[in-house]
Amino acid sequence: MLYPTNGYQYLFYVNPSFQIVNFTASTAWVGPTVFGGKVLSGTSPASMINPSNSYLYAYYVNNGVGSIGNFTWAGSWQGPTIL
Repeated sequence: MLYPTNGYQYLFYVNPSFQIVNFTASTAWVGPTVFGGKVLSGTSPASMINPSNSYLYAYYVNNGVGSIGNFTWAGSWQGPTIL
């Protein structure tokens, strides 16, 4: 995902421990950064930007409780939050 306010690229994926992981690129890729969470096996994260506030959200299916979790960029990373 390309973040329009700073031109950074964000890549989210699930590692073998079923956690959300991120690589970030401005001029070079940096990472991996393990965010955490407990991702349901067989699912993949999805990300979006809220155009009204420029927050970046990385969503995932939470294992065990059947709910959605997310991490939020709002100047710094926050989460996980179970929705």
